Amino acid sequence: MTCAFCSEFKTPDGLFRNGRFFCRSCGREWILEKRKNQRLQPPTDTNFSNEILLEFLSLFNTSPSLSHLLESFTSLAFYKLGIPGVSVMIYEPRLDRMTVMSVKNQKSSLSRVAQHFEIKKGEDNGPLTECIEHCKSIYYKFADQKHKHFKQYARLNRTVAALAVPIHLNGEVLGIIIVDYNRDDPEKAENEKYFLELLAAQFAVTLKNRILFEVSQTQSRNFRSLHSAALRLSSLGFKYKVEIFRVILLSLTEFSENDLYSLFEWNKDNHTLFGHFLTGNITSPEIRMDVDMARQSTFKIRIQTTDEEADMIGDKERKISRKGLEPIPGEMSIPIKRYEFFLKEIFELTESKLAFSSDFPELEKFGMWGLNLAILPVVHTDKSDIVIILGKRKDRHFNAEELEVLNAFSIQAGISIQNYHLFDQRAQKERLDKEIEIAKELQKSLLPRKMPEHSGYEFAGTMVPARGVGGDYYDFITDPFNTETVICIGDVSGKGVPAGIVMATVRTIIHSLVRKKVSSWDIVNTVNTYIFQNYNDSPSPRFMSMTVIKWEMNRNEFLFSGAGQGTLYLLRNATQEIEEIPTGGIILGIDPDISKFENLNQFRMLAGDLLIMCTDGVLEASNQDGIQFESERFKKSILQFQGEALQAMLDGIVSEIRKFTGNQEQMDDITLAAIRRIR
Repeated sequence: MTCAFCSEFKTPDGLFRNGRFFCRSCGREWILEKRKNQRLQPPTDTNFSNEILLEFLSLFNTSPSLSHLLESFTSLAFYKLGIPGVSVMIYEPRLDRMTVMSVKNQKSSLSRVAQHFEIKKGEDNGPLTECIEHCKSIYYKFADQKHKHFKQYARLNRTVAALAVPIHLNGEVLGIIIVDYNRDDPEKAENEKYFLELLAAQFAVTLKNRILFEVSQTQSRNFRSLHSAALRLSSLGFKYKVEIFRVILLSLTEFSENDLYSLFEWNKDNHTLFGHFLTGNITSPEIRMDVDMARQSTFKIRIQTTDEEADMIGDKERKISRKGLEPIPGEMSIPIKRYEFFLKEIFELTESKLAFSSDFPELEKFGMWGLNLAILPVVHTDKSDIVIILGKRKDRHFNAEELEVLNAFSIQAGISIQNYHLFDQRAQKERLDKEIEIAKELQKSLLPRKMPEHSGYEFAGTMVPARGVGGDYYDFITDPFNTETVICIGDVSGKGVPAGIVMATVRTIIHSLVRKKVSSWDIVNTVNTYIFQNYNDSPSPRFMSMTVIKWEMNRNEFLFSGAGQGTLYLLRNATQEIEEIPTGGIILGIDPDISKFENLNQFRMLAGDLLIMCTDGVLEASNQDGIQFESERFKKSILQFQGEALQAMLDGIVSEIRKFTGNQEQMDDITLAAIRRIR
């Protein structure tokens, strides 16, 4: 059995007086009958009066803040209760520890000694740990304690014993009231315990409300900061991926206090690992790394200070020290093979995870040494995975409220990154569309503004650019003396503005050569020399197929040279048959010397004859089944529309091609050039 007052575990030992049993240890009446609740008598000390109790209750109901409440409580207890010293320990969930928050004793200099004391989870601090674990008041003597803090405090304050009273609500210990005594007097402590436990019960309600209020205030501030960060992330237009990563980490510093902020991206398409780091010290440099895991056996970390944003990646290379997360001069190389497990464990997370840095030795290479970590998945797609990793020192922890805000922020960060990708894709599309429009305008400017005028011949040409813009070109060039006309058709490899620039230059070369009255082969040879010399060693080589026809306007002979362009289609009016005339030659830009492929041929036209040239966009136009238009359908179209005016005939052929391809996207330019002898 146990005495209800002194808690002595022993066989009942006491005295009977007037029919009642008194404990020999504490002198109090001992109720022998079994009871669930202890029968306690109110203290007789005049210091512990109802008036004092009302003062404490008034303090609990009117104190504006937790810090004011604790400070006022210790002062009121010290002066009104006439005790040598009193201190209050409060549990801090964020740090997972019980620490002295307020103290008042005989010597004000001892406040610093008391406030250095804390109870960490898992540590044995004697009576205080027992007070917390068993949620009951404990009387103890300083001389019996092993912890050096008790002995130091007793020596400096000249106190002998203390009473620890838990501040609890429904078994949840929120703090401890500790009262000092100048002499070992368990009876006095027992007498005062009734009053102190009554105070602690009222204190617990107020303390819980204050803690909840401050938690709600903190959450409110955090969510306001979160909302502000979300607005900032969604409103800013980011030009570089590094910019949005940096803003995400800087936004985190506004409402989450950490010693390390980091963001990792694993790109699955090109097997690259990108990392961005900030430390809790704003004067420390930012750390960025970009690693090609597929090509490198080791990788290095580059350090860039915040004022070097222009180059994105700084020139100074350093490695991370294991002390304090501060970079030191030098260079760090890390074997990539060690990071295969790290990548799998970190980037496959679908929900937030709390961990220790020792769980991931690979992270210690990035300065995450001796830290409690919060790993937050941000983006998880088929192309890339992005995570945020935050770190706190070992004595600090992530609590549930903070983790809730961080999870909400990681969702918003993921949305912002996705928006960035959409914005970037849209910007790329806009740039491509703009390039296409420029290329189309360039192509239009290269086309002949008017056809040659001759009483015996009719000329026409048309080009329907594809959506992606190819490199087709046709031209009718008459010399300044109106004696010769050069007809040419060609196709530059590639698409867009680069192909258009090649075409523009080739057109200029041909126009200049027409003035010199050179042969068709000389024109082909000169264009080959230009393309080979300027594009053979470039990152994007260019090639061109071409057919050049030279016609002396007072004769009925057409001399031509080919450069891999294909076939001339000559419809004979007398027989209504189409001759296919191969042009021969080699694609321009492949060989610096094409003399061995020199070709110079001719054909003649009779009245009513019709010559048509086309690029491969005509013959290779495909329908939804992948079947190409090809030469037979092309010849049928020529025969079908031969009775039309020359330009109308070409438009008719184009309409047949479109009818054949249906809804299929046009993949290449459709270009046609034609000559008809009228008489």
